Amino acid sequence: MAAEGEVKRLGKLTVALGTLTDKNVKLVKLLNGVAFPVSYNENVYEEILQHPDYGRLAYYNDVMVGAICCRVEKGGTNGHAAKRLYIMTLGVLEKYRRHGVATQLMEYVLKKLETETDIEAVYLNVQTSNSAAIAFYEKFGFKNVKTAENYYRANIDPPHAYVLFRPRDLDATDVTYE
Repeated sequence: MAAEGEVKRLGKLTVALGTLTDKNVKLVKLLNGVAFPVSYNENVYEEILQHPDYGRLAYYNDVMVGAICCRVEKGGTNGHAAKRLYIMTLGVLEKYRRHGVATQLMEYVLKKLETETDIEAVYLNVQTSNSAAIAFYEKFGFKNVKTAENYYRANIDPPHAYVLFRPRDLDATDVTYE
């Protein structure tokens, strides 16, 4: 039995994935407010709603415990007309971290990506000191391709971010980050 104040170990959780809508985007805003050391302005949440197919909310026992939000960007490499998927946020409430919630959200996006032949790659930014997040993304084939100096404008130390990049097809050799 867990002592008072301790979080009971939940093990691997299976979550229900819900669709992102204008009715529940405020839940994402609340989650991001407690999960990240930065705050996002309103235009980020408006942009999130432009790509609802790549946004999912994770529910455990009817409580939203995590979310992933992405945007589709134009432009590819080597003259391709392909697009790229940018993971804007992937967050899980602290109590539910390390229980497979983020993995299920990432697997949803990568599975959806398999059906989108016009999207050649996916990428994101992660704070250089966030070793747990970096290791998580590396498990999915992301590679550090660049350091964005002073990426975070808020009072965050360090303010730098890595750009982590992953071709849709991990065997692709002609898809690079530029």
